[in-house]
Amino acid sequence: MRIVLTTLLITILLFGFSKLVQVFTSGKAFDAAALKASFRESAKTIWQGMQLFVIVWIVYLLLLWWIRHRN
Repeated sequence: MRIVLTTLLITILLFGFSKLVQVFTSGKAFDAAALKASFRESAKTIWQGMQLFVIVWIVYLLLLWWIRHRN
């Protein structure tokens, strides 16, 4: 469990750092609106990814159920 949480924390920190670097390289380092917009766009992308994961997981479970009960 400790390895999973450490990996999750490192992933979140790297993601935040990459967003900060992206804002700094675009020249909008001190524009609060640009920073908020960057993280807001990322949040929408992550939310869409989570929705897609749930849909794929449900399809996988239905397929598994169908394979086990088709006889």
